[in-house]
Amino acid sequence: MNVKQDTVHKFLGFVEKCNTETLNNNDYNIVNTVFNYIGNEHFPFIDELADEAHVSKASITRFIKRHGFSNYQEFKVMMSTQASLLFYNLRVLFYEKHGHISNEQIVDLVYQQAIDNIKETKKNLDISKINQIIDIFEKSKDITFIGDEHDLDEFYMLQLALLTSGKPTYLFKVNETKKIHINYLSDQSTVVFINVADQFFSYYDLLDKMKKIGGKIIYISQDYNEEIIKNCDLSYIYGVPKSINFGYVSLTYLGELLEKLYINR
Repeated sequence: MNVKQDTVHKFLGFVEKCNTETLNNNDYNIVNTVFNYIGNEHFPFIDELADEAHVSKASITRFIKRHGFSNYQEFKVMMSTQASLLFYNLRVLFYEKHGHISNEQIVDLVYQQAIDNIKETKKNLDISKINQIIDIFEKSKDITFIGDEHDLDEFYMLQLALLTSGKPTYLFKVNETKKIHINYLSDQSTVVFINVADQFFSYYDLLDKMKKIGGKIIYISQDYNEEIIKNCDLSYIYGVPKSINFGYVSLTYLGELLEKLYINR
């Protein structure tokens, strides 16, 4: 049985939020307890989960609604039946695509996929667009990079170059901090959205805010998303579509490239 695509996206979105938005002891206790049961045949009832996490049922209810679930039963099914089915599907897809291969063959396979990703980025490199991005940086009052923790790690050296040249530049990883930062953006601000996969993009509120105030919007992504791109001043597509994690190899390359070209101006 196949897992529906929207189920996969919802599960991935839940895990990503747990990684970045676990901001207090109650949330941590709930996440810690839930993670112990994900994919297990027996998933606790709400009373059992509350007792084990040392929180109230009301805290559990607020937690699941904040993560996009309408009720506890929906959450319970997602974390147990759907999660175990997702792992089964991952194995089936792997064997359908690659067959039963040795660990040594997996080593070579993953290496080749990483190399293919960065080769595709280099083959399709648009230096004129890269220079347009740098032009926007130079004209901006301040620059904010938005993405998940791994996305932003690849742009630390670019942030350093921009900061030391007199450009206030921010790389916020915690979503609550990003929400606060929205209030300080202006029509002279630039926001750069960094993304490896469509399902990980969760910043539509900031995208709408930037459109309203007239700031510059740059979208750097491995997947093409017309709905996002049409709202941006400039978009740059890299890597191999739908290859998800291998896109980080190319992001390292792009981050280093932008930094070196900015310094060389």
